[in-house]
Amino acid sequence: MNKLTRSITAAMLFLVLTGCGINSNLINQFTVHGNNTQVTLEKANFKVIGPVRGEASDMKVLGFGGFKSNLVEQAKQAMMANAELNGKSRAVINMGVERHNAFYLLASKLTVVVSGTVIEFEE
Repeated sequence: MNKLTRSITAAMLFLVLTGCGINSNLINQFTVHGNNTQVTLEKANFKVIGPVRGEASDMKVLGFGGFKSNLVEQAKQAMMANAELNGKSRAVINMGVERHNAFYLLASKLTVVVSGTVIEFEE
C-alpha cells in the first residue's frame, strides 16, 4: 500500500473506533422545578456520611430507540435507594444532575447521573 492509502485507512479506522461526547452539569436543578426541601444546617448537629449517586441511560441505534422515559427520575430514585434513607435521620444535600451524550458511528447513548452528599443528623 502506498502512503496515501495507509493514511486514509488509518483515518477511517480512527473514525469507526472512536466516538465523541457532550457533557453538561446542572447543580441543584431540582429547585428549578419546585421539588425542593429546605434543610437549614446552622448548627453542628450533623455528620457527613459521604457521596451518593444514581445512574440511568438509554441507547439509540440509527436514530431508533430511546424508549426509556424520565431518565432523571430513574437516576434520582437509584440515588435515593443508594443513600439508605429509610428509618434514619438522613438527608441528601447538594444534588446535581450530569448528562453525557456519547456519539458513536451508528449509535448514541444518553447517560444521566444524579449525585449528592448524604448527611445524618445527630440530635
